[in-house]
Amino acid sequence: MVVSRLEPTLTNKVINHSINSKKNKHEEKEHEENIEEKENGKNGKHWIRRFGCEFCLPEDHNIDEYKVFYIGQQSLNLTNLMMSYNKCQFYSYDPVMDTARQENINVNKALMKRYYMIQKAKDAQVVGIVVGTLGVADYLEIIERLKKVLSIAGKKYYTFVMGKLNVPKMANFMEIDIFVLVACPENTLIDSQEFFKPIVTPYEMEIACLRTQQWTGDYVTDFRQLLPGASYSVDLNDKDNIVDEDDCPDMSLISGQMRPNYKANAESSQSSDTSVVERNQNTTISTQRHTSGAEFLASRSWKGLEQNLGETPVRQAKEGRIGIASKYTHETDQ
Repeated sequence: MVVSRLEPTLTNKVINHSINSKKNKHEEKEHEENIEEKENGKNGKHWIRRFGCEFCLPEDHNIDEYKVFYIGQQSLNLTNLMMSYNKCQFYSYDPVMDTARQENINVNKALMKRYYMIQKAKDAQVVGIVVGTLGVADYLEIIERLKKVLSIAGKKYYTFVMGKLNVPKMANFMEIDIFVLVACPENTLIDSQEFFKPIVTPYEMEIACLRTQQWTGDYVTDFRQLLPGASYSVDLNDKDNIVDEDDCPDMSLISGQMRPNYKANAESSQSSDTSVVERNQNTTISTQRHTSGAEFLASRSWKGLEQNLGETPVRQAKEGRIGIASKYTHETDQ
């Protein structure tokens, strides 16, 4: 009955989409794939599959021409669909609460927030690649691709393997300027407002680092669409992506200052050969170079437990305090 009241407003074409909370194993396998596909049907139709959802459209039609009717409870799945198909008007029906409504999420505001994250990624010099999943297919391939992308842009990177993200866990790595999360498509959009450092998606990082990956307003949450042969993949060997010393630094939209050419600076520092040469007791010559992580560690007031050989005087063991923290035996009553 609630749905029928919406029918007069749906004058355009409507796509009916039903979400069943109790998916069988076959549906869960399709949900894990989360990649858009178009297959030509026998009756002049094609299928679009994304986030475990399937849409059947006429062969000469585009999904942007339709309105989407979503049956299911509010979830990240609906948010990801609205972000991916941001040109469509969405309606939803909650079968549990028996309510229907027109979704009024400000997609443009959400996209501009993600675009702000891209600008933060452009300014970042040290990037943390966070592996948030070990079960999604091709996650190793996207990690290696991200390393190549960051190397092209002249950014330093560290790889972290962790489970569920939380603020205290991520706050342990303050030397990182920004994190890029490798996770399943439904969990890759993280509201990093509570975190000390921004968290972006692999697609946003590619836009920040590669000139051939342009921001078009379309949004990609599945990292497998960035791999070779996929719809949003770009050639990393394209000469337009190569950064050299002749490239002028561009303006940062965040700070309003000129953004340095990190790769050119790194190459010039290596070619200047001003590193410190050390000879140890075994007459082995070693070269010391400072990295961003090492420099940040050196600037910390507390660097963790250190041996400090030759600096701390050696003392004999002696009896310490006895008792509990609230009252030790050597303390007198006051």
